Amino acid sequence: MDSYFQVRDAERTAWFTSQEVRNIADVAAMVTKALDAAGGEGETSVQALADHGGVSLRPISADRFSAQVRDLFCEPPGKLLAELDLKDDTFYCASWVPREEHCVAVSGMISRLLGVYELAMVERPAKHLDLDRFCNEIWDHLHVSFVAPRMERQSERWGPRDRPETGRGALYKRAADLVATYEELLLVPDEACVTHYLGDLGIHIFKYDAAQEQIQNAYEKALSVMEMDDAEFQAEKQFVYRGEIISAMRDRLLVGELKPGETVLFVGTEPYGGPGDFELRGGVVEAVDPSERTCSVRGEFFTMHDVPLHYVLGRYDTSVEGEHYGFPHVRPLFGENRDLAGQYLREAEASWNVQQAETQIDAPQMM
Repeated sequence: MDSYFQVRDAERTAWFTSQEVRNIADVAAMVTKALDAAGGEGETSVQALADHGGVSLRPISADRFSAQVRDLFCEPPGKLLAELDLKDDTFYCASWVPREEHCVAVSGMISRLLGVYELAMVERPAKHLDLDRFCNEIWDHLHVSFVAPRMERQSERWGPRDRPETGRGALYKRAADLVATYEELLLVPDEACVTHYLGDLGIHIFKYDAAQEQIQNAYEKALSVMEMDDAEFQAEKQFVYRGEIISAMRDRLLVGELKPGETVLFVGTEPYGGPGDFELRGGVVEAVDPSERTCSVRGEFFTMHDVPLHYVLGRYDTSVEGEHYGFPHVRPLFGENRDLAGQYLREAEASWNVQQAETQIDAPQMM
């Protein structure tokens, strides 16, 4: 069993071998040495990373810092050949030799200086990190720049690294949310999932030990459910938030799932007992409109039309034990998510209130 270092920040976890950690430490030490040597000289100086993540560095000379760090990167044992520039009170790595060990060392240097990672020794026999993919992700995530506190914007030259919007590189935008939604709604077993949920920030990322082929296959399956290709999904502005992806995918899954005559649990789109009486209701599906992705559900007192399919949360099944969504004998459709049900109830009430307000405006006024 090999010893690994676990590297984690608020959003992700990665794994380095002990040799990789030593390389990172060497580079971090070189850059720290350069910062110290260049500190306080020259007229163009900034407070780099002041109080950022608990790291406080002395003011640096732009010219001397740039020269010394570039020299250090070009000499053994680093040989990173990274080009560093300092302009407009900001320095950043503009490029580097595209070798995995070099990329990961530069990424480690940045993370070390930013102070956003913690290193802890762990034992992990699992498959080890795809260094190239990790570097792509960390650089795009951090948008790395060392900025004076007064700076409110980053250098115009900095942002996600230039790369084609196809293949693996294109998967690190909203694709993780899409695949995570597919895995959640289809109840994919944890060991087969390629995404990981980071509870502190409420986001999903691709697992670092997931093979690229696995990720691509999962992504294509999720796109198939959405009836979209990659370009269509990436261009769809409404899918910025994962909640919208969940609703859209539930709509498409439920088109083929719901049948007229079924008794279901759904989000009531009209108040039963008076203003504000919006609750989860039981009802019978009367019709399903696949093109509009809506249905009609007959409740206890009347039929509600144009109910969004994703508002149907479960079907009644006497063989189901326990409670779901607070009701007995309910089999959840594509997972149980009470927070989402609460969100749908609020949406339904807000939509109803808007409709009523518009109706009152359009109604003729009695004189």
